[in-house]
Amino acid sequence: MGATMTSYRIHDHRTCHIRPASRLAGILLVTTLVVIFAAGPVAAQTFTILHNFTGGADGDSPTGGLIFKGTGNLYGAAGDAAVFRFHYQGASWVLNPIFEFNGTNGAFPYGRLTVGPDGALFGVSYYGGIPECHDEAGCGLVFRLQPPQTFCANPFCFWTETILYQFNPLNAPRDGYGPNGGIVFDSAGNLYGTTEMGGEGDQGTVYEITRSGGGWVENSIFQFDSGPDGGIPNAGMVIDQAGNLYGTTYQGGDPTCLFGDLACGVVFELSPTSSGWVETVLHTFQNGSDGADPLGGLIADSNGNLYGTTSIGGANGGGTVFKLTRSGSNFTFSVLYSLTGNPRSQIGPEGLLALDSSGNLYGITNSEGPQSAGNLFELTPSGGIWIYTDLHDFAISPSNGAYPHDGPTLDGNGNLFGTSLEGGTGNCPYGCGVIWELTP
Repeated sequence: MGATMTSYRIHDHRTCHIRPASRLAGILLVTTLVVIFAAGPVAAQTFTILHNFTGGADGDSPTGGLIFKGTGNLYGAAGDAAVFRFHYQGASWVLNPIFEFNGTNGAFPYGRLTVGPDGALFGVSYYGGIPECHDEAGCGLVFRLQPPQTFCANPFCFWTETILYQFNPLNAPRDGYGPNGGIVFDSAGNLYGTTEMGGEGDQGTVYEITRSGGGWVENSIFQFDSGPDGGIPNAGMVIDQAGNLYGTTYQGGDPTCLFGDLACGVVFELSPTSSGWVETVLHTFQNGSDGADPLGGLIADSNGNLYGTTSIGGANGGGTVFKLTRSGSNFTFSVLYSLTGNPRSQIGPEGLLALDSSGNLYGITNSEGPQSAGNLFELTPSGGIWIYTDLHDFAISPSNGAYPHDGPTLDGNGNLFGTSLEGGTGNCPYGCGVIWELTP
């Protein structure tokens, strides 16, 4: 990739850049703590900036959220190259880079990482690998990261990457490219994910990767065409105990939808059968009170009910939070809450929701709120309705984050953790983004 600046576009319609990958220069990154209090009615909660991304070895502009692996260990990715471990040490949080992509072995790890059955980290990179896609920036790949086998006192002891699959639509016509979102595992250890583009309809795919001998084999199990079946998935999926997959596309569905170029998206189910995978469209967004353009994917509760968001539309224009209630093999769609926003200048929820043990939902908007830089919200069920609480308003400033792209992550004590694309004190025009925490 050299030192060339390559533009890529995130779905909030702002342009970011891929920077040269060689950025380590022996820097140990120790976080700075800045404590402020959340605006609005929940004054008892505390919003804390745990880390300011610098645009160096730690990366910048994280698009994916954070995951826990073990106690007090968060993992994520930032920018085109950096994968990091973020852990509590002594009296503060410390960020250590654990892997750096160079373009050939991946670039722009999009979405959250996943902890595999073997304890390794799995993820996808939107670019990198075989170069024939994205103006030679690469078609994307699926990777596995494994920690050093022996103890290493050096904070820059990098993990070892194994490339499970490099997407190659030129030689495999059904193959997708541009993998995005996270991946999920079934009970047999096979993994599943989505690509934003490629496939026979060039509107994205769902793929399966299985072990074969000492390697891995990829199979494109479904091709979207932006018709009634949906098009262009922008997030990962969830899987139930029977091996059925559930996800969203932000295009396709109802062709009369007024938002976007190719309809407003769908919620889909893919079920394995003896003759292959079969899709069932669980809901088609129609541009009205149900919302449009779901970008954040789905989560599931212990009863198999599904929750998700739309980034625009709804009764108040700012997107929706919805639920698909399971009854046997059937689902009933309902809107839990319609957010307030301007679909021409603001984007609502883009990332995954978080669900606590009391049934409360937590989410983010990308560019709504009083500063038009996003906000963090809670939805609480009460007497058959959902009560909305604005927990924190983001803003472009050294003491805040701005434009969060993925949703929050909950720990066992009810603390929320997340990232933002901009804001903070890093050496980027509007800050390089932050890692934040909200404590009860």
